[in-house]
Amino acid sequence: MFNRDMAGPTRFEEYSEKYKDLFFMTRRDGILEVRMHTHGGPLQFDWMAQTAYSNVWSDVGRDPENEVMILTGTGDLWQIGNPEVWTTKFMDWPNSRKLDFYHESRRMIENMIYCIGIPTIGAINGTGSHWQLGTKKAAYYAYTGMNINAQAALDLGLVSEVLPREKLLPRAWELAEMIMQAPPLCKTAYSSDCVALMEKSPCQRSGSPAYAPNV
Repeated sequence: MFNRDMAGPTRFEEYSEKYKDLFFMTRRDGILEVRMHTHGGPLQFDWMAQTAYSNVWSDVGRDPENEVMILTGTGDLWQIGNPEVWTTKFMDWPNSRKLDFYHESRRMIENMIYCIGIPTIGAINGTGSHWQLGTKKAAYYAYTGMNINAQAALDLGLVSEVLPREKLLPRAWELAEMIMQAPPLCKTAYSSDCVALMEKSPCQRSGSPAYAPNV
């Protein structure tokens, strides 16, 4: 006999439990909040996190009860690298491990792009993020090692608003609730777009927060 539970999407109660060691999930009225963490602190990106990244978006994206997603981090950092991963230089890794890393990285990117079919709000709570820049601009920051602070991210168009930390998630939820009022077709049409909000960096907190809502 055909089992619909086996063929259908994974339920929220199941995948939120499965990924709880890396992603705290809460959902209210169709809005899913995903908070990355490691032991309750900033996410340490390592092999386990990379594998989870490769799979979590498939489960989230296939759940029809998720209509808008908020993605954020824990503490004062978006995420950090686990130094234990890089005790051996990449070029000295065994070829099999390099190949595994390639496939996991490719699957992670593909699932983040193609599996999330709902509007997404990135509430960037601190440094450590990977930015989507044009190739020349990305190369400039990669080669010079320059950091992108909140104001620079706003000037570059990488984020839509810069806010104090205590206002970051409330504003994300406010935007999510606004998006929920849009007709389903509109939400689907713009589902590939991500609205990014960023915490005001420590060096800027003496001034007033800058807002550039271009949602």
